[in-house]
Amino acid sequence: MYKMMSKSRMSWHTEGETRGSVCTRRSRRVIEDGPLATRQAEKCHVYLLVHRDEPRFKIGISRSPGSRAKSLPDVENIAMENSFQALFPSRTRALEVENGLHRLLSGLRLHVVREDGDRWDGGTEWFAIGGLSFALNILQNTPLTHDGDGMVILKRLEDASPQPKERPCAREARMRRQFDAAQANMARMSQIVQVFRRLNDELTITRRDPERGAKPSRTDASEKLKTLLTLAHGEMVCVHGIGNLWESETLALRYRLTDSQFWMFETGKAGEGVREQSWLSRIQFDWTNKTSLLLFVEDRAVLEKLPGGRAALRLWDALWD
Repeated sequence: MYKMMSKSRMSWHTEGETRGSVCTRRSRRVIEDGPLATRQAEKCHVYLLVHRDEPRFKIGISRSPGSRAKSLPDVENIAMENSFQALFPSRTRALEVENGLHRLLSGLRLHVVREDGDRWDGGTEWFAIGGLSFALNILQNTPLTHDGDGMVILKRLEDASPQPKERPCAREARMRRQFDAAQANMARMSQIVQVFRRLNDELTITRRDPERGAKPSRTDASEKLKTLLTLAHGEMVCVHGIGNLWESETLALRYRLTDSQFWMFETGKAGEGVREQSWLSRIQFDWTNKTSLLLFVEDRAVLEKLPGGRAALRLWDALWD
């Protein structure tokens, strides 16, 4: 049984519904020229195109998601402002992520055809809108590479329509900034969690919580380190022995922890000088033991006010449970 689409003049049905035969029509896909090996190595996006009037969205890959959206039969019904893209370092990696999303959401797949039953390009890549939040969560926690390096940053598609966009009201602009900031902050916290978990295999990492005291994540700290944790005020993390990390695989992780920009989170505010807030109040090496890195965590009340701050704090606390 088909459900008719009044505005796009398309029909769709779920994976399990019986459907009649359809005629294959000429593809309207944007052709991406070049040798196969070259195209596979180029950067490529995984995109989520949301339909403006109907409860469905499309999962696909393209070097230019905006151009891909304009090639669809119902491009005028694509909500660019609610659609997203994630950039991957190669087409091969983007295709793997796309296939994974298709498999995980297979129960929500829709088959979109024209009123006359004719199939159109990309008609099997649409899914019920209920799976959108799930797809977004997967994408923002997906590593860029097979080695688990880097996390993707979700971005909205720019509206490629030639008509000028209406300027959003202040409330809408503020909500959009808050949403984008929350997405970026969760991706940043995922990177921090990843770095700590990789370092924890080699080092002793200890957290001092004023409410629960010092809590080592792998082995007990030395007596000198316990004294430092007792004297410190507020929440603090001590990475013991980081000064001895000179191996190529872990040296980059050491530099990331000591880079103040790595700890910056977005506030969702538009004014200059207030767009970022550090997760830490201070980064320093122990003045008596140059191999111990001390990370003083900002007040939790401040961190909770960040977009996505409470969710980020839950990820942070899960490291020490």
